[in-house]
Amino acid sequence: MPLKTSLFNQGVLLDDLKRFSWLGILYTLALLFLVPLQIFMISGQEDRDHSIMKEFFYLGTGENMQGVLVLAVSILMGIFIFRYIQVKAASDTLHSLPIKRAVFYRTHVLTSLVLLIVPVLITAFISLILNSMLGLGAYFSLKDIAEWAGVVILLELTVFFVCVFVGMIVGMSVVQGVITVIFLFLPLGLALLLVESLQTFLHGFTYNFGANESKLSPLVRLMEGFRETNKMGTGEIVTYIVVCLGLYFLAQFLYEKRKLETASQTIAYRPFRWLFKYGVTLCTMLVAGVYFNQTQQSISWTLFGYLIGSLLGYYVAEMVLKKSFFVFKNFKGYLMYAAVVSVLLTGLHFDLIGFTKKVPPINQVKSIGFGYNFYDLRDGKNLYVDKDNLAHIQELHQQLIADQSQNKYGDKRSTREMTLVYHLADGSQLTRGYFVDYDNYSKQLKPIYESQEYKKHRYDALTVDAADIEKMTIRPSIDAGGNKEAVILKPEDIKEAITIIRQDIEAETYEQMNDNITPWANIRLLMADDKMKKYQKLHTEINQERREFYASWEKSYGNFETWLQQKGYLKNARVFPEEIDYVVVEKVASLGQWEAKRRSGEWIDKNGTNRLEIKDKDQIETCLRNHSDVWDGRKAEYIIGFYREGHVNIGYGSFQKDNVPEFIKGRL
Repeated sequence: MPLKTSLFNQGVLLDDLKRFSWLGILYTLALLFLVPLQIFMISGQEDRDHSIMKEFFYLGTGENMQGVLVLAVSILMGIFIFRYIQVKAASDTLHSLPIKRAVFYRTHVLTSLVLLIVPVLITAFISLILNSMLGLGAYFSLKDIAEWAGVVILLELTVFFVCVFVGMIVGMSVVQGVITVIFLFLPLGLALLLVESLQTFLHGFTYNFGANESKLSPLVRLMEGFRETNKMGTGEIVTYIVVCLGLYFLAQFLYEKRKLETASQTIAYRPFRWLFKYGVTLCTMLVAGVYFNQTQQSISWTLFGYLIGSLLGYYVAEMVLKKSFFVFKNFKGYLMYAAVVSVLLTGLHFDLIGFTKKVPPINQVKSIGFGYNFYDLRDGKNLYVDKDNLAHIQELHQQLIADQSQNKYGDKRSTREMTLVYHLADGSQLTRGYFVDYDNYSKQLKPIYESQEYKKHRYDALTVDAADIEKMTIRPSIDAGGNKEAVILKPEDIKEAITIIRQDIEAETYEQMNDNITPWANIRLLMADDKMKKYQKLHTEINQERREFYASWEKSYGNFETWLQQKGYLKNARVFPEEIDYVVVEKVASLGQWEAKRRSGEWIDKNGTNRLEIKDKDQIETCLRNHSDVWDGRKAEYIIGFYREGHVNIGYGSFQKDNVPEFIKGRL
């Protein structure tokens, strides 16, 4: 009996259950509505889809109401159960009783655990009964129910103990709820903001935020749900358990040390006031800086965002702490903060740690992942092992480092990403990412692009076996009407076509690969059902519903054009001048005019004076062979529209500077 008395207080426990059992009852009813009742209703439908029953145990179904419910109830429980410590009169009264604070704390926590866990167990038990009575074992099992209950309970406790911990630090219930939500998202949010800022100031820094990073935030994990592909692993479970235990004991320590007079104060402990003030300042600064960086793509605007965001954050934090609008005299701390941030940004700018210039020796490199972004490099794609390519990619990397001054703070709207991942002999990796204008690096890119290794990564036609293709469909990029297409079904013709296309691809130059001229047609390669497994590892996006590979009939593929003509497929494989009544070419005077056309969607001005109408069939053929699909006013000076009889538009395009036919230049 003495042990029982020292750990919990029966009177406090009964009082807590009497006052807060309503929350547990409502929680139970809500869970029963969201899980067992939904399952029961689906099972009673005539045209029912039993397969969705398992979705209820993933926590993310029904507009994610389960996640919202678990989050809300856990936070409310954390606020209500210790509400008295935020109210001075209630705090003084209860703490005057001959009960130790540790007993109060343990009893309140025990009450909360009962009211949070029991509804989940009831819901799981009723779901199990439904499973047995209605014979639903083929759709969800005891394991599914048990995993759901375990995950819900673990996340409930995590959110609850975070809320309790925050409640011991703050002195107001509203602030407790707000900071709890922020605290649950903070690790992931702060990581995202810091990575974005480092990408701006540290040339070459990049980071691949994938599915694993969502585990940094219990809030995000709760909202995502737990499907087969992102279930909670053993490491994550252990981490949550450790966090719950740590917060339990830390919150108890803070509760025992908390002074009664801190009730109704924003932050109860002086060290946490400092942390709150500068934490809010930092987060607001980073948010504002990232916002201006993303919208304006300018280092000046980014620094302006940092300044405005930090001032606003510091002022709001001081205002909350002092509970007053008049906090302008307390800006000595801000000047200290600004000085520290300035030193850090200066260090990043001058790269005091030598990050930007680091390039691994070529003899230590096993392979290099090279692509636009991390998505291009997933599952080992775009991985280069050829020694010549490794040397060329490293040469490109060294040139990017040499051009740091012109690329580091450039306008990202006129550049594209470039990502390099070195796989070293010791098993480590070195990752770099840049925003560059690819046209400025044609000398370094040319030998890479023209290599067979690069082309195998880029073109599906070089990776598939012609014998596995059961149908080849060629559909013109411009369709003059009638859903024109050429269909090749004969296995011998398919084999010849693939062979010819491969020859054209292997002969293609860097300049041809990047001329942006619109292809004659898009080619769809339909694979046989029983052959897809061969390509699963190479093309992981393939599934049973997608059996196609794709290729393009580029206008540089002269051999393929000749073969199509010899075999009689050409007439349906591309559009001909005879199918076009006329074309209109309009010169765009400025980037502003181009943007106005883009916003309105009306590319050709019917009443414009700076336009040319062409009906000569030879000139139309020239236009067809040279027009581009680039919609960028910085690269294109002319817009072209193709029309068939009745003034019906059948396609738009543009001309880049190097591809404008002479008869257009002379007349416009």
